Amino acid sequence: MVAKIPWPETPDIADHGMGPAIRGTRLVMTDIYQMVYGRTHRTAEEVAAFYRLPVEKVRASIAYIEANRDRVEADIRAIREREARGNPPEVQAKLDAAHQRFLLRLNEQQRRRVSALFGEEGKNGHERPGV
Repeated sequence: MVAKIPWPETPDIADHGMGPAIRGTRLVMTDIYQMVYGRTHRTAEEVAAFYRLPVEKVRASIAYIEANRDRVEADIRAIREREARGNPPEVQAKLDAAHQRFLLRLNEQQRRRVSALFGEEGKNGHERPGV
């Protein structure tokens, strides 16, 4: 087993087990990265307004990301790879069964609305029973 290298901490950033996050929040650096460097290209001020944070904390987060960019990008790649794999079959079966129990509690109008919102298939392309 390879030892995990701890993330560096700063007065504004700490690792609480989910990766480095803004102290006092659950907002991890991968979330900030995707808002600033992803498709939306948000400014520090826009990110601060969105999350209702002081802009100084967002700027400190961006500086932290720049100082640790390779690791943050590696985390994002790992997250995307995990999402692409989808759920293991045994987990998906449990999710499908829970969804079926949920649908049984709905009336016909509610079922149609759920189907219109989410389609006939689940996230991993598995058919949702009873929809």
